[in-house]
Amino acid sequence: MRDLLAQRLPLLLASAEGCALSALLLHLLGVGGAPTAFICLVLFVPVAVCCGVEAYTRSRYYRHLARVLGELDRKSLLPQLMEEPPFAEGRFWKEVLAACGKSMNDQIDRRAVEAREYQEYIETWVHEVKTPIASLLLSVEGGRQPDPAAVRREAERIDGYVEQALYYTRSGAPEKDYAIRPVSLRQLTADALKKNAPLLIESGARVRSEGLDRTVYTDAKWVVFILGQLFQNAAKYRGEEPLSLSLRGEAGAEGVSLSVGDRGVGIPPRDQGRVFEKGFTGENGRAFARSTGMGLYLCATLCKKLGMGIRLESRVGEGTCVTLTFPKGSYHLAGGEAGETR
Repeated sequence: MRDLLAQRLPLLLASAEGCALSALLLHLLGVGGAPTAFICLVLFVPVAVCCGVEAYTRSRYYRHLARVLGELDRKSLLPQLMEEPPFAEGRFWKEVLAACGKSMNDQIDRRAVEAREYQEYIETWVHEVKTPIASLLLSVEGGRQPDPAAVRREAERIDGYVEQALYYTRSGAPEKDYAIRPVSLRQLTADALKKNAPLLIESGARVRSEGLDRTVYTDAKWVVFILGQLFQNAAKYRGEEPLSLSLRGEAGAEGVSLSVGDRGVGIPPRDQGRVFEKGFTGENGRAFARSTGMGLYLCATLCKKLGMGIRLESRVGEGTCVTLTFPKGSYHLAGGEAGETR
């Protein structure tokens, strides 16, 4: 309470000074001592009483607040348990604490959801990666000579799962691990095709390309991973026919786009609005192969982080086309250089 009264000391001093000036003026006007004292008391006492009452009210409220805080195990619950302060400044700070508490609780809820989703993904991932591992172990069981092609295929499946898990882990903050540089669409697609060559060869892939002599500003490593996910989906859902891929680049008002199309089974209309959701497998994922539902989710997440657009169009029985849009300009270009996308 002493500190609260000290805060009101300037007001009390100003009131006392006003009383002194009033007394001097009344003396000069010939007013007697008793009336002058009465007038000074009328001017000063209400101010002093108000300051004292306010200090007592605040002190009582703050002591109660400190007692409640001391009894709480979870201090973050204080805004919900605070009584309504009997003064305006207290009500303001109560609203501030409530807003801060809500923001913190929302962040905790998001982290809890992310942790649960990560756990679910890891459980699914472990189940998935066990399949090629079991296949490899079976191939060498009983001292048999394993088929090199089969071993390579299963090893590449394991490598793909490990890479996906790595990118999933990094997707929360890819800005810590990317460098934006100029690169041609032809180089990006060539690197992605080379990296996924065994799968594409096994799928009997035929690749058509056009308009790839365009330069974009992006992180090549991340985009090659995105393209790899699209190629793997195209191979997985190609149906009974050999894989047919079309790669087409073109410039537009929003930037340079790269379309990856196939002639696979296509995606049912009811699933198309959810294909970029985390863990969504849809009808195709259940019918053709077990899926983690993470490939397109990672593509969408990384595109957003890199400032790129992504959209999907599909017709059942005709195929699917995914278009990546690279924005104009070269923000975050390594070395601080600037330029425009050609």
